[in-house]
Amino acid sequence: MNWFGRHAETTPYCLAALAINPKRYNAYKNLGVALQGQGEYSKAADAYIEATRICPRDGRALNLLEELVSHERERILDIGDIIAEMKKCRELVERATIN
Repeated sequence: MNWFGRHAETTPYCLAALAINPKRYNAYKNLGVALQGQGEYSKAADAYIEATRICPRDGRALNLLEELVSHERERILDIGDIIAEMKKCRELVERATIN
């Protein structure tokens, strides 16, 4: 659904998947895409951060986070916190890919 730009429709499915299993990193990643598509940039960043924390071996959420921050920096309300968390995520991904 995200692929087709149906972001508002995607959100409930991602939330349902997370209600079943809160460790589904891909559901957080897809939730981030859906929220970003709806202009909820800070919430999208939080979802990407959680996806990266859960599974740092899959760097897609970090890539999406970095792209979001690059393009929407002025629209992210808590940008200082997001930048700090993004740095931590980058370190997690680097450690995971080394091992």
